[in-house]
Amino acid sequence: MSAENEEELIPAGMYCYELLRIEYNKDGYPVKKIRQCPHYIHVHDNYIEGGFCNYLTEKDDDPWFIDDMCKDCGIKFEDEEI
Repeated sequence: MSAENEEELIPAGMYCYELLRIEYNKDGYPVKKIRQCPHYIHVHDNYIEGGFCNYLTEKDDDPWFIDDMCKDCGIKFEDEEI
């Protein structure tokens, strides 16, 4: 897949996901329903909790740790509709 096509898959805005909607669980608490960036890889084990940006890792061979799902790639950062 070309770099242009890869960038099209990245959600707009400052996060590694797109908010689709908010639903409420049986106890009435809000739950975000999201479309996660396909380049974001979540890790949960005894040593680390967070994620990595596979898009940036492929660019420079260093793992890009993201613990809050805020973008480091900067792609489509200002494109989010309010």
